Order: sequence, then structure tokens, then C-alpha cells
Amino acid sequence: AWTGTVSNNADYYVSLGGHDKTGTIYKSLATTTDLDGTVTIKPNPNQGRFTFSFISGDATDIRVEVMNALGQAIYTENLKGFEGNYIKEMDLTKMSEGIYYLKLTCGDRTNIHKIVYN
Repeated sequence: AWTGTVSNNADYYVSLGGHDKTGTIYKSLATTTDLDGTVTIKPNPNQGRFTFSFISGDATDIRVEVMNALGQAIYTENLKGFEGNYIKEMDLTKMSEGIYYLKLTCGDRTNIHKIVYN
């Protein structure tokens, strides 16, 4: 009904998992410049072992980093022309407990997600 109103025609509003997205219907929901809505980290908090994933709808270069609280990269991977579903299992059990960050860089956009290891 919302898009049936002339002033709202061709727009959409979606709220999934606490992420509100507003835009136009003809745009892709899985754009490479906005990986944020597709990122999952499970379990989080964790005991040092977790899996993270994201989806890239178009082929693009993506830099994947897991960083400690000091900003030091403890894992880095450069994906060239990546398209599809990325899944990575991580084991931090040899590292100190604490806060870590998953940093995804795609072009000039960066998404950062907190990982809790306790």
C-alpha cells in the first residue's frame, strides 16, 4: 500500500534484522558498495572460534581484515573481482580474549563489525 501512493511510487522501505534500508525498487538490495547488511558473525560473542560471511552482488575488489583492539591486522585477504557468498572460519584461541573487528573495504567504502572473544 505504501508504494501505491503516487508520491511513494517506485520507492521501498525494508527493515530486516534491525537494519533499515530505504531506496528505489530498481536498485539491487545486494550492492557491492554496501556489504553491511549481508555480514554475519556467528557466534558472537564467541570462545575464539567463529565464522563470518558476507555477500557481494557484483564482481568487485574487497579487502577483508580482522583487527585487534590496537588496530593491528591479524588476518588480511584481498579478493579481486569477488562476486558471491564469502565464508571464513576463524580461530583466535591462540590470541588474547577481547574485542576484535572485522573490517571490509570495497572501493572507498569501509564496513566495520565488532567481534567479542571471551
